[in-house]
Amino acid sequence: MRLAFVLLFVFLANYAQAEGLPDGPPYLRIEAATHLAAIKRIAVDASGQLLATGSDDKTARLWNLKTGKLIRVFRPPIGLGNGGKVHAVALSPDGHFLAAGGWDAHAGQTGPGEHFIYLYDTTSGALTQRLGPLPDVVLDLAFSPDGKWLAAGLGSFGIRLWGGKSGFARPPWADAKYKANVYGVDFDRRGRLASVSFDGRVRLYQTMDAATPRARLLKVRRTPDGKRPIGVAFSPDGSSLAIVYLDSAAVSLLSTTSLKPSAVGSVDTRIVGGSSLYGVAWSGDGDTLYAGGNYQGGTGAIQIIAWGNGGIGAPRLLGGPIDSIMDLAGLPGGGVAWSAFDSEFGYFNASGESSLQIKPAMADLREKASGNFRNAADASAVWFGLGYGAADPWLFDLSRLSFHAAPERPEDFTEPNTDRLRIEGWYNSYQPKLNSRPLPLRNNEYSRSLAIAPDGASFVLGTDFSIYRYDDQGQPLWRSPAPGSVWGVNHSADGTIIMAALGDGTIRWYRTSDGAELLALFVHAPDKRWIVWTPTGYYAASPGGEDLIGWHINGMTWDDAVNFFPASRFRDRFYRPDIVQLVLETRDEAAAIVAANVIAKRKNDGALSIKDLPPVIEVIADAQGLEADETNLELRYRLRAPSGREVTKIEVRVDGQLSDVIAARGVSTVDDAVDGSVPLIVRIPSRDCEVSLVAFHGDQASTSAKVKVSWKGSEPPKPTRRLFALLVGVSKYDDPALELNFADKDAQDLAAVLKRQQGRFFQSVETTLLLNEEATGQAIDDALVKISAQAGPDDYTLVFMAGHGATVQNKFYFLPTSVDVSGDRMVATSLRGGVIASRLNAARGKVLFFIDACYSAQALRLDMSGFVNSITGENNAVMMYSSSSGTEVSYEGSQWQNGVFTEALMAILDDPASYNAQGEIITDELAVALRKKVNTLTDGRQTPIGRASEAVPPFPIAGL
Repeated sequence: MRLAFVLLFVFLANYAQAEGLPDGPPYLRIEAATHLAAIKRIAVDASGQLLATGSDDKTARLWNLKTGKLIRVFRPPIGLGNGGKVHAVALSPDGHFLAAGGWDAHAGQTGPGEHFIYLYDTTSGALTQRLGPLPDVVLDLAFSPDGKWLAAGLGSFGIRLWGGKSGFARPPWADAKYKANVYGVDFDRRGRLASVSFDGRVRLYQTMDAATPRARLLKVRRTPDGKRPIGVAFSPDGSSLAIVYLDSAAVSLLSTTSLKPSAVGSVDTRIVGGSSLYGVAWSGDGDTLYAGGNYQGGTGAIQIIAWGNGGIGAPRLLGGPIDSIMDLAGLPGGGVAWSAFDSEFGYFNASGESSLQIKPAMADLREKASGNFRNAADASAVWFGLGYGAADPWLFDLSRLSFHAAPERPEDFTEPNTDRLRIEGWYNSYQPKLNSRPLPLRNNEYSRSLAIAPDGASFVLGTDFSIYRYDDQGQPLWRSPAPGSVWGVNHSADGTIIMAALGDGTIRWYRTSDGAELLALFVHAPDKRWIVWTPTGYYAASPGGEDLIGWHINGMTWDDAVNFFPASRFRDRFYRPDIVQLVLETRDEAAAIVAANVIAKRKNDGALSIKDLPPVIEVIADAQGLEADETNLELRYRLRAPSGREVTKIEVRVDGQLSDVIAARGVSTVDDAVDGSVPLIVRIPSRDCEVSLVAFHGDQASTSAKVKVSWKGSEPPKPTRRLFALLVGVSKYDDPALELNFADKDAQDLAAVLKRQQGRFFQSVETTLLLNEEATGQAIDDALVKISAQAGPDDYTLVFMAGHGATVQNKFYFLPTSVDVSGDRMVATSLRGGVIASRLNAARGKVLFFIDACYSAQALRLDMSGFVNSITGENNAVMMYSSSSGTEVSYEGSQWQNGVFTEALMAILDDPASYNAQGEIITDELAVALRKKVNTLTDGRQTPIGRASEAVPPFPIAGL
């Protein structure tokens, strides 16, 4: 539980003016498909199907409330520091428009104000309009129930109102006669607008549908139960207003006729004690009033309180998240949606049952100030809990690029020293002291963690916003801004590197001498994907981890579209494990780049620029997806080219599988906010599916634009499946030093197992074997070309390859029997991974790729994670299984006369207990089973990977 929750709203008043103009270079941002910071405000549409969220992580997001699935991300322009934080969102009743505002990156450009509200079209994600400029931060937004009006509450400058007959085209009506921040605005169905402000007043207005936006102040009164009201909500019938406070546990229930306490009774909040309630909402029928804030109720979890009988009934505790409630939104069918400071959100249904709770995908790095955060002597490895404190401990090793569960604290790892100097009040305190003398911190910073240098000559403090380094006399040496609360700090054994555990879910490495950041690690806690990167964006990643970061690029002007490109769009340039692993050794990113390029014989690529950007394609479709009852589906899309280069083609994919390629000639590359969309007919199957469009500059692909399609037509006939399998096994090489024991036998044995699926799951199984001397590079490529052309849309293509592999300049190569590994000959005499990928992606139907690759003792390096990411990127349709991850060895087992991976695969396919209740094995089920079995057989030394693009849904691959 954070101790500084009382500042959640008042801290805006202490912001300095924006640090300046947002600079031009791209910003590296984490993208984990969830929020990574406090969700300050939420909103729902009239149907209760859509939920909008706005967060301090500088994004607004649209979700399917019933499933919790992310529909779309909206990104306003951002800058350094606070610029771009989204403090408020509103959703039009029909769900077609989302408004977002907060601390604008534009602020300070021409004066003290210049904040804007961004209005987005949810069908395309396009920015349709900027409303402003406004003189202060946007703290709350609300659409009227009829969608005609939009109101904004500002910091210290009152409210603004757009709409009426003029729509949002004319400047807003303003009431600036406020003396403090406006944290709450709300409409009722009669067009009345209520607001609450830290000036201790509640105001009631009547909107007036004139040629320009107007409103008339009906009443203003002091709030009866507190001086800092932070939330207001009309009852559905408009008869009552509910108000909550920062400085009081009360919930005021006011009559909208008089703005005096309601005659029907009061809300019983005695249960809340001295806590505060930040959010308030009504159920759709008006029978239940909800409120939530920091009240725990002795359960360890924050509690949302519900009062029946129009708010005057007995309080009922519903439960909630582990951190403070930020906002509530009533649902039309009953129940309430909520958001939290730790980026969780969810909803309770009308019966008070928790129907959805979406937890943050980041590691919970709170309480890492003691022995819960340890690192190796050279800082190349770190042990920490993915959960609170030491819960769910894992170890990341940069030297091996590995991440694995580690239940025991490593004895040779160091923990932070906190007692060599007399430092008091460093843990959860506003006023840390050295030898009883206060240490200088910025306003409202809470000290969270401490680490004293090994020589005792300096120390670092982690606070809510910064890392500070002081000498042993308490004199500041430097301050480094942090992207989240600094819950833990530590030193390397020689004191030259500082490590920090931060509130945005990252572990970061800093240079002790000047506080310069060296590396950052982010772990996607639910599935343990990870990525580690340098400040300029060079990265190493686990399979599926590379798109956990991406480049945010502001438009050329403030009205231009913002672009976001996942790191995978620049894989050839920025996937550089060699650079990442050298940074701690050189203590300098630039030096690491030079050293790695010398070793790899590569030139410095330089900084990312506009000319490097891929195209952008957007599908114009309802946020909830499309329905179809015919196999010819009409889509509309928009296309942009930020680099100005020609868009050469568009690929159409269905469930990741290539369906069509169309020329982009004649397509406008100008983003036209009025229309600018292009029609397209897509052939879809007679089932639910996902259609994606990918645009290209030559070979450079855009991020795919996706839309879910629900099939409403007749039931399709049961498919007739055939399996075409190519199995390659190379044990005997022309170079005797490369010889393996069982790769050829692996291919033969697996072919026999697959044959047993004929008549069970497949109508027919056709296998092709290339063994030893037959498996030349040309022969393998010819066989790949042939097999990719055989399958129809209902068929399966399976490729299995066992033998040596190697990675050169971050590209994978499979070593055929005739490979020459002397000098620089290996690349020319091997089969490039990119060729394998292109052949697999040319196949129709379901595509499976199994690879059991070893590397020899002849100084050949193998990086399977990079190869998996290149094969299973979002524009590919391959389900891939690799025998190992990262740089792990793939073992052979003499007791089985097979490779461990192949032995596990065959055992699973032949074991009836492996099949589910439907008598099938699904792709993701096989991935889990392989990981467990191979880990068991190798005592945890080998971890296989099973992964496909997110565009490829799980599918059955074998049956009884």
